[in-house]
Amino acid sequence: MRSNGVSSKDGAPFSRNAFRTASGENVYELIIHYDSPAGAKKELEYWVEKAIKVVDRQQVKAKAGTEERAVITIAGKKCKEVTIIMETDITILHEIQACSMQTALDFEKELKPVQPKAE
Repeated sequence: MRSNGVSSKDGAPFSRNAFRTASGENVYELIIHYDSPAGAKKELEYWVEKAIKVVDRQQVKAKAGTEERAVITIAGKKCKEVTIIMETDITILHEIQACSMQTALDFEKELKPVQPKAE
């Protein structure tokens, strides 16, 4: 399922895709477009601060330079904890969400090849 809209929080346009794995687990992909790189980084920081646990946080190489990637867990409604993988890409914040961390990581690998860490 795909949906598009504008965030009521900050007016940023977004698209959201919902997928179901072979085992029946839901995975969500969210792409939010901000007016500036600072907007994307601010949203990433917001969720890192709200996280129950920050599993990983690192700088990654991107086409436009160095971007940030974070893997966090937050309290869930349909499951105890939700894993969110977030990565900035200039003015875009890309998120993958799933109840299972392994499912989220596997889905991320399917979307793109592993990127090297920034030096």
